[in-house]
Amino acid sequence: MRNIDLYNIRTAINKMSDIVNIADINFTMTIARINDDIEKEIKLIDKGRKKPTDKYKEFLEKQNTINMKYAIQKEDGTLQTVNGSVLVRNPLKYNTEIKELKEEYKEEVALQEKLDTEFEEYLDQEFKGNITKLPKSLLPASVNVEQVKLLFSVIQ
Repeated sequence: MRNIDLYNIRTAINKMSDIVNIADINFTMTIARINDDIEKEIKLIDKGRKKPTDKYKEFLEKQNTINMKYAIQKEDGTLQTVNGSVLVRNPLKYNTEIKELKEEYKEEVALQEKLDTEFEEYLDQEFKGNITKLPKSLLPASVNVEQVKLLFSVIQ
């Protein structure tokens, strides 16, 4: 199990509320123990993560201002996207302003990219802690394949 799996397991547990309500008490209690273990580990990971500098936060605010200035919005005010990318009016001007902003905050952006890369590498490392395991015998019949896949690393 890798450190990133802790976040995936938390997601799985959150998606299992419908099963927990109808499941055996032993399953529910074991899931609660696993959830507690996961939350403690995630808090430690998040606490150890280096926070963005104030200058980088300033960069993000300015970047968001530029994004909103050029973004194409739907009638309801949400941003129009294609394949996860926000559509912009006048891409040439948009790209120029973003490039200038990145140049202005070059050091902060580089530092944050380095911190993000280090964090991603940490998340990809083997998890060295101890998490309560879920015996297969406690899995309710109503559990689906997606939930089992997400919980796989804590199933005994």
